[in-house]
Amino acid sequence: MEAMYFNRDISWLSFNERVLQEAADRSLPVMDRLQFLSIFSSNLDEFYSVRVPIATAMEKLQGGKTLSVITDRVNSQMKYFGSIFQDDLIPYLASRNVNVLFNQQVPDFLQHNISQYFFSRVMGYLQPILLSQLNDPHIIQNNKLQLLAMLKDSELNQQVAIVNVPVDYLSRFYVDDSQGVRTILFLEDLIKANLAMVFPQYQIGSVYSFKITRDAELDLRDEYKGSLVKKLEKKLKMRAFGLPSRFLYEPGLPPEVLRDVARRLGLEHASLVPGGHYHNLRDLAALPVPAHSFSPAPSWTP
Repeated sequence: MEAMYFNRDISWLSFNERVLQEAADRSLPVMDRLQFLSIFSSNLDEFYSVRVPIATAMEKLQGGKTLSVITDRVNSQMKYFGSIFQDDLIPYLASRNVNVLFNQQVPDFLQHNISQYFFSRVMGYLQPILLSQLNDPHIIQNNKLQLLAMLKDSELNQQVAIVNVPVDYLSRFYVDDSQGVRTILFLEDLIKANLAMVFPQYQIGSVYSFKITRDAELDLRDEYKGSLVKKLEKKLKMRAFGLPSRFLYEPGLPPEVLRDVARRLGLEHASLVPGGHYHNLRDLAALPVPAHSFSPAPSWTP
């Protein structure tokens, strides 16, 4: 007998895939397509904050394979996301003199300007901490961009540092128009290129991006008395301190570092998910693309 109902979570992921299909539509203006990518990314964060913790608890109680299906669907969708942005939109923008540096080495012509910007605008917002000195795992805020930097001291002893990416105070994107084209650099790449200023006593090795998504389910079933608005305000404030439901990290993070991070950040019940080089791509809605790139390009081919 066929099932009478669709699985709620798989159905939700199917809806989010429909959002990706809109982002892939070349008949739409480029900013509309970026907006759909942004919506997809934001939706997925909410899904891991609200639905995945429930699915995890239900699977522990009742068994099943929902989590593995979720993982497979999300991995497939993220590959689709990458192909739309990296293989389609970025080359299209480059054809319109807008170069988005996506997982690329910072060009020499930018080095001086970004170092000045880092020293004058960015450095004051950084709150670096060595992983070995981390006492409160809640210092890593919900869905906030972070970097893991591999450091070596003068005796070649390795340390791991956590560095925040201060997008609450600064634009996610650094823009340079000095070469007759617009060059756009992600803030985390700008920080990576200047970490020697933050850790002058260390050699800087590989740097990986990550973020933690926390359980943010708003459970009001037993709240019958008092102001519903105040109860919602209280629950929303508690979202930042929920148990981790997902640790999303850049591929290539050494397994021993991943284990140490998981232990120190209390990730024993979280899904450890290797993602892309960049997270929180909901910020693509604010990508500083000039007006001449807004028009559709249905006949453009990479």
